[in-house]
Amino acid sequence: MTDGEFLTQTIIERMDLIFRRNNKEPTEEEKAERQERDAQFRRILDSLPEDDRELLKGMQTEAFRRAARENELYYREGLKDGFTVCRFVNGG
Repeated sequence: MTDGEFLTQTIIERMDLIFRRNNKEPTEEEKAERQERDAQFRRILDSLPEDDRELLKGMQTEAFRRAARENELYYREGLKDGFTVCRFVNGG
């Protein structure tokens, strides 16, 4: 394994550790419940007047944006850890 491969593997493992620490894997039952809720949400959304539908879609978009910011946090923290490991390996 080259130094670059080692660093890449270490960074990926650290990011995975941070993610798993904060996000436990859902059970099959939880996944099924989530799918049912999503289907119910779509049915309710389709039954609403256009203004209400657009409002809820906007709220959903904002929730997705927040999730994206959280993913960026994990990426940045992993990157910081990677640079720390790189400096350590390189003796600086």
